[in-house]
Amino acid sequence: MTVQQAIERANMMRAGNSVSDDMKITWLNELDHTIYNDVILTHHANASKFVDYTDGTSELIAESPYDVMYVYWLMAHIDLAATELNKYNNSLALFKETLRDYKAWYNRTHMPVSKAQIRLAIDGGV
Repeated sequence: MTVQQAIERANMMRAGNSVSDDMKITWLNELDHTIYNDVILTHHANASKFVDYTDGTSELIAESPYDVMYVYWLMAHIDLAATELNKYNNSLALFKETLRDYKAWYNRTHMPVSKAQIRLAIDGGV
């Protein structure tokens, strides 16, 4: 899913919201920075540096079916900005569930970075 696709889907779910697309891009950057630091870097020692999104053409980190988390994330922020606390709580719950599922999938399918291990070999009492 691209940044613009996530924004369009969130805008469909929260029609008439007054939050700018630039703010939504900022929120998506915050989420993908967190995913990059907490998930990707714990599994890829040589991962390339994360680059902030500046427009709608960039691909977001999480792929389908987990990419719906970006829509829920934006909906939660839009709801909070509009002080729609019941909607916010529901959107946030959906986001957290999808993020949890994404992290579980990622941990199952990617080898974590291993820390250097020191092995002591004791050979015949020497």
